[in-house]
Amino acid sequence: MHAFVDESIRRRYVLSAVTVAPRDLDSTRTELRAMLLPGQRRLHFVSESASRRKRLLSQISRMRITANVYVCTGKDVVARKAGMR
Repeated sequence: MHAFVDESIRRRYVLSAVTVAPRDLDSTRTELRAMLLPGQRRLHFVSESASRRKRLLSQISRMRITANVYVCTGKDVVARKAGMR
């Protein structure tokens, strides 16, 4: 499995992990690259409009991936350790 992780700390620590089977990695990357708008180098929801986010989520939900989101509370360092566990 290939894992891709992103983390965010606001009021809580949020760790998102997506796994992709090796046999699906190339096609998943190709599908994600096809979603980029002209001039875009990467997808990041913070810079996308609400309607585009909905379209992206619709496309991503059909991919052969597994996503897990872990939310932890407490001080940043403690919450991060808990999320990593």
